[in-house]
Amino acid sequence: MRRILASLFIASLLLLPAVSMAAPPSDEVTILFTHDLHSNFLPFKLMQGDAVTHAGGFARLQTRIDQERAGADVLLVDAGDFSMGTLFQTLYASFASELRMLGLMGYDAVTLGNHEFDWGAEGLTDMLHTAADSGETLPSLLFDAGDFAYTQSDDPQTLLENLSDAFARVNTQKTLLVDKNGVKIGIFSTFGKDAADVTPLLPFPIPAMADAAKQSVADLKAQGAELIICLSHGGTNEDPKKSEDELLAAAVPDIDVIISGHTHTLLQEPIMIGDTLIVSCNEYGKYLGKLVLRKNGARWAAGSYALLPIDESIPEEAATAQEITKYKGMVEQQYLKHFNSMKYDQVLAHVPFSSLEFDIYTRHGESLLGNFISDAYMAAVTDGERPALAVAPAGLIRAAIPMGDVTLADLFNVNSLGIGADGLTDYPLIDVYLTGQELYNVAEVDASVTPLMPDAQLFMSGLNFRYNPNRLPLNKVTEAYLTDAQGNRAEIERDRLYRVICSLYAAQMLGSVKEKTFGIVSLTPKDEAGNEITDYYARILHDATGAEIKGWYALASFASSFEKNDRGVSIIPDYYNQTHARKVAETETGLGIHFTNTNIVFNIIAGAILVVLMALIIFIYRFATRKKRKSWRRKHGR
Repeated sequence: MRRILASLFIASLLLLPAVSMAAPPSDEVTILFTHDLHSNFLPFKLMQGDAVTHAGGFARLQTRIDQERAGADVLLVDAGDFSMGTLFQTLYASFASELRMLGLMGYDAVTLGNHEFDWGAEGLTDMLHTAADSGETLPSLLFDAGDFAYTQSDDPQTLLENLSDAFARVNTQKTLLVDKNGVKIGIFSTFGKDAADVTPLLPFPIPAMADAAKQSVADLKAQGAELIICLSHGGTNEDPKKSEDELLAAAVPDIDVIISGHTHTLLQEPIMIGDTLIVSCNEYGKYLGKLVLRKNGARWAAGSYALLPIDESIPEEAATAQEITKYKGMVEQQYLKHFNSMKYDQVLAHVPFSSLEFDIYTRHGESLLGNFISDAYMAAVTDGERPALAVAPAGLIRAAIPMGDVTLADLFNVNSLGIGADGLTDYPLIDVYLTGQELYNVAEVDASVTPLMPDAQLFMSGLNFRYNPNRLPLNKVTEAYLTDAQGNRAEIERDRLYRVICSLYAAQMLGSVKEKTFGIVSLTPKDEAGNEITDYYARILHDATGAEIKGWYALASFASSFEKNDRGVSIIPDYYNQTHARKVAETETGLGIHFTNTNIVFNIIAGAILVVLMALIIFIYRFATRKKRKSWRRKHGR
C-alpha cells in the first residue's frame, strides 16, 4: 500500500505541468496581427535621413512570431492587402505565393483587401484554385461578399460563379469561431467603402460595413463567442467623419477589437470607441502588432499593446528564408524572363542624394519622386510623336527610390501594381487625347480634389501650373502652361487636342473625377480624331518588340539611361535633387484672390449665382412694389 501511494504521489507530481498546460486561465487572450504586407517577403530599404536601413521581411517576422508563441496560445491574423507590392506578386495567380506563405507562417485567419482584386475576378480565382491545389495548410479566409455569384448572373460559366467555386475550395467563411487559451473567439471581416472606390476591377458590390458587421456579430454571439474580433479593410482617418473603422465601432458596439487595415496607419496606442479597441501596425511588415486582452466584467480591456519592430536585430527563421529563396528564383524564371532575363538584385542606377523620398501623402505640392516617375513615362514613348504631358497619380506610387545603389527590385516596388492585357503584372502605359481646356481641368483636379482624395494628387511632366489653396474649390489654379523637352514655355490652346500618357489604372479611375467634383469637372479621354474612348486596352503602348510598356519597366529603363560611373552604373543627375516649378502653391489671401485669373468652371458657377441673385432681387423688388401698391390702394379706396 505504501508503494502504491508513493507511486500515485509521484505520478501526480509529473502530471501537474500537463494539467497546468491543459487548463490555462481563460481571462487573457493575446492577439498578434499584421495588415498591408503587400508581398514584402524580403526586408526592404528604409530611408533614415541620409542613411539606408532594412526593415521587415517574412523570415524575421516569423522569428518574432515564434518568440511570442513560445509557451503561449496566441491568435495570429491579417487584415488584408497581403499581396501586390513587390516582384513576388508576379507569382500571385500561378503559385499563390502570398497565401501559401501566410499558411506556412501559421496564420489563423486572414481577409482580402482591395489589392487582392488588382487582377480582377479571374486573377483572384486562379490564385485561390492554385492555393487549394497546393495541398498545403492555408489560413482561414474570411470574406463577406453577399450572394454575389448567384444574383448577378444565371450563367454557371461566368467569372463570378467561377470565383464562388474558388472561394468554396479554400473554405472561405463569413465568420470563424476559434478557441484560444480557453476563450471562444469569434472573427469576421469587413471591406470599406474607400477600398471599394479605389478598386476598378472589383467584380461585385460590397455590403455596407455596419450592416454586414451587425449580422456577423449576431451570428457569432449565437455560436457562443465570448470575444469578437473584426478584420477590417476600412481604415482610419484623422477626420472622424471619414474614419471608417471608428464609424464602424460606433455603429456596432459589440465588436471588442478591430484590426484596422487599408490606410497603413501606425497607431502607437489603440483608439477607443466605447468599449471597442481599434489597432493598426503600419505597413509592409515593419511591425508585428501585439494586443493582450484581459477580461473586464462582461467586456475585454487592453492589458498591454505593443508594435514589435521587425528590424535588422532579428535573425531570420531558416525554413521561411529557404522558402522565400525558392520563390525568388521563380520570379526570375517566370516573370523577368520577359524583360531581357534581368535579375532580381541587378543594380540599375546609383542615387547620390536622398531627395527621391516617399513624400506624396505628407504634403500637397511638387515631388521630386513624382517628377522622376512622370519623366520616365514621357521618356518611354519613342514612336516619334512627343506627348504634351505624362501624368503619374499618387495612388500608383508605392515606395521611395532609396539613396545609394538602386536595384531592379527597388524600382519595381515604386511602380508595382496591376496587370495588363498580356496577363503580366503591372499596369501598362496608354495614350489618350485631351483638349486644352481639359488640361486646365487636370491641374484643377490636382489642386482641388487632392485634399478630398489624396490618391488623386497628380505629378506631371510637360505641364506646369500655379494654384492658390486659399481660393474656392475648382477655382484654385491661377496659371497653367506646357513645357517642351528643353523646358521652353508654350501656351495652352483650349480647343486643341493634346496627347497625354498615363497608366491604364489612371484612365480607369477618371470617372471618379466627375463624382468627386459633383459633376462640375470631367475629363473625357479621346482618340486622335476626338472620339471618346470606350476601350482603354486598345490604347496600350508597346515597344519595338511588341511588348507592353509597363510602368515599372519605363522607370527602370529611364533610371539606367544616364551617364555611367566607373562600375558601369547609371548616375541619377542632380536635376532630380531640386524642384522645377512644376507645381507652385501661392500664399495670397483676401477676397480679391477669388476674382483674378478665374477659370471657365468658376465663371459658369459665378454666372449662375449672379443670375439667381438677380432673379431674387427682381422678385424682392416686385414683391415690395406690389405690397406698396396694395397699401396705396387701400389708403385711397381703390
